[in-house]
Amino acid sequence: ACRVLDIGCGAGTNLLAMAARMPHSYFLGLDFSAPDIASARAVAAEVGLQNVEFRQADLMAWEPDGVVPFDYIIAYGFFSWVPDEVKDRLLRVIRRNLSPQGIGCVSYMTYPGCKQPEALRDLLRLRTEALANPVDKVSAARTTLDFLDRAWQALPGLPHAGYLREEVRRIRGKEPHFLLLDDLGVERDPCYMMQFVQWAAEHGLRYLGESEFHTMLLENLPATSAQELVSLGLDRLETEQMLDYVTNRTFRCTLLTGPDAALAQGMHAGALRKLCFAPRLQVSGKQKPGAVEGRFKSVIGTTIT
Repeated sequence: ACRVLDIGCGAGTNLLAMAARMPHSYFLGLDFSAPDIASARAVAAEVGLQNVEFRQADLMAWEPDGVVPFDYIIAYGFFSWVPDEVKDRLLRVIRRNLSPQGIGCVSYMTYPGCKQPEALRDLLRLRTEALANPVDKVSAARTTLDFLDRAWQALPGLPHAGYLREEVRRIRGKEPHFLLLDDLGVERDPCYMMQFVQWAAEHGLRYLGESEFHTMLLENLPATSAQELVSLGLDRLETEQMLDYVTNRTFRCTLLTGPDAALAQGMHAGALRKLCFAPRLQVSGKQKPGAVEGRFKSVIGTTIT
């Protein structure tokens, strides 16, 4: 029974799935794209979902007129692709419309991982800026990427060649519409994690953690590196920023709360020790009485022992 706002919901795939699984919750999706909103509404109507709404709106002018506040506010694939005034507006909307114990979830491109790929993006934009047709832009970008891949393959002794070839392959594998947005679009504005947290704090929002929880754990570093990082005496945010340098991180999905949310100091494994989960598994094959091992199959066909 939660209330969820998705800003920049696109065609609503995320909200439609959640609305179908949680019929007692309310979901609202906003997007500037009228065709995407029309598509989302059509799917919701076709499957008979009554607990989700989609509205075409300009975030700079949008004000809630229904169920507020929201327990969760999501802005995925939005922050780094809009001008600064829209970033400010997004954080204000989250602060104003988040329930006292609510959580905001904002994804964004991060440094230092985006520094080197930025130079590659600058080249792709230089090679495509004179082209008006999106198909021609994608074709010219891929021609440039193919040339660079062959050139770096012929120069394996260059320290940066291997890394940039991986980046070329990553971009080359994107669908055309993602390549146009991510690598040829006008707006692509990475920032350091500490900058994002400071920006959020200026709007009354506090850092809670990351949606990818495992990225916050020092246990995922080599033991000597983890011990050395602890010995540096950094605070939690400084540690997170240092981890971005260790892993050359390019993307974060950060969780924020309002000023009134009760936050625990630090992370404690004890909070998880009595946590149980119920997977949807089917017995696979015959099970022997008293067996300590069994084979099961998940709903997507994965076998688990």
